[in-house]
Amino acid sequence: MRALPIADALRLEAALALFAGLVAALPFPVAAAAQSLAPRLLSPADVEAHAQRPVFSPRGDFVAYEVSVSGQRKDQVVVPVAGGKPIALAPSGGGGSRFGGAAEWVCHEATWDPSGKPRLVMACGERGVGNYDLYVAELFGERATVSRLTTDEANEGGPAWGLLRGADLLVFTSAKSGNGDLYRLDLGLDGAVPIRLSKSPATEDFVAFAPAMDVLAFVQRTSRAGGEGVYRMRIDSPGDAAKVADWPGSDETNPAFSPDGRRLAFYSNRGHRAKGADDAYDLYVVEDGAVEPRLLAKGVRKGDGLGPAWLPDGSALVAALADDRRKDPLATIPLAGGPPVLLKTGTEMNGDVAVAGSPSGGARVAFTAQGREGDRVKRWRRLHVLDLP
Repeated sequence: MRALPIADALRLEAALALFAGLVAALPFPVAAAAQSLAPRLLSPADVEAHAQRPVFSPRGDFVAYEVSVSGQRKDQVVVPVAGGKPIALAPSGGGGSRFGGAAEWVCHEATWDPSGKPRLVMACGERGVGNYDLYVAELFGERATVSRLTTDEANEGGPAWGLLRGADLLVFTSAKSGNGDLYRLDLGLDGAVPIRLSKSPATEDFVAFAPAMDVLAFVQRTSRAGGEGVYRMRIDSPGDAAKVADWPGSDETNPAFSPDGRRLAFYSNRGHRAKGADDAYDLYVVEDGAVEPRLLAKGVRKGDGLGPAWLPDGSALVAALADDRRKDPLATIPLAGGPPVLLKTGTEMNGDVAVAGSPSGGARVAFTAQGREGDRVKRWRRLHVLDLP
């Protein structure tokens, strides 16, 4: 092979160095080599409805997800990850609908008992009527019992289940004060009544507990443009919320703590709204004690009510990358920076990612997808699960 002249070699070396510098400067670099995987289908293939918002039980042995028809959430379903019949959860014994006939329930926003017991809390209301309250569902094999927890004329929802100093508690959003404020309900205490935690004129929701469950993050919404911001609060100091990120003209939303509690990840459409792209989001991470969040990845798909999905060891997050061709591939995004690693799942239009530990010591990933490569028709979103080594 003929050697390059010295001048040409120097120009090539400079060009390569410039290219490497540009790639290194990108907040979302070119993806690394893909990892081929074979996900399993968890939701029924013959149901003409969308599966969305999967939530793992603490041990990763169950997934709760929502079944949505025509944009209306109708059913909360639980399915064993190892395989088995899906269990539909809905209140029973409450009589008929106030419209006549059997009541048709809308149940969503599941949160699992963090102790590992097979039970969860969700928000339910009669379809077309509203008035959502909180219900607890306990699993017994292939069936479940559902009991009411709260009774209020105002809507209540968005529960997060915590376990603080051995005591169970729920933090949820209620409209009983006129705004959507956060309330705390101590479970297991006879006669316990919800205690108001936030008193701002804004609405607070999307609650996420830190691993120690003494701190929570949430989204505060105002009526102004770009009115969503991420805040945090100590459970024992209600009303004293600290801003994490609330940038003018953009939405910061869906916070999720890292497994060690030292970091908080969230989504933001900062810089996109001014370009008319409200649904374009980037992934940010803020270190404990840091003032300014760090942009970790550009162009990710925001989950439907879900925060960013951390790997169990906290080394990376799993997300669907926004793709103009609507392929939206899954990828792991290293916390330390560097290119994301594509996960070749054979599915397209991926989203709604959830992560839990797997029995092998790796990570178990649940996600929804609207078809597989080569499918002629991609109409309904299905729930899939895969194990990462």
